Amino acid sequence: MKSLLLFFTCLLSIVTIAQNKTSQYKDQSTQVNLQRNIQIKQDTREQEITIEIDNQTKKIELMIHSSVSLGQLSIEIYDSKGKKQGDFSVGNQLNTNVSEQVEGNITKSLIEPQEGLWKVKIIPIKAKGMVQISTFTFH
Repeated sequence: MKSLLLFFTCLLSIVTIAQNKTSQYKDQSTQVNLQRNIQIKQDTREQEITIEIDNQTKKIELMIHSSVSLGQLSIEIYDSKGKKQGDFSVGNQLNTNVSEQVEGNITKSLIEPQEGLWKVKIIPIKAKGMVQISTFTFH
């Protein structure tokens, strides 16, 4: 009876150790950061940046910062099915005799985001400035 009890105790210990090692690997994750800096020089052409999200992505954080010294700038975020997920606009309000710098930001955080190609549209109207797009993906 004692040997049977000892056998089950050893077996339980082995199973517990194996579960701990497995759970250590399950809890691991990888973070990938990407940053783009886009200069706009009195442009009116719409630009599109794509962000690929695969089925391994557990979370994504998308941060967009813009700064405009002339004109107006709109930013739009679309998911892989083409549905708008956020937008903002920045622009000058003062006349051309005054120097004005306008900044705007948007942050989008998604848990288990829809996979596919997401799009960030940059829509300038006679704009001069910059757009910084940072993505943080967690796998």
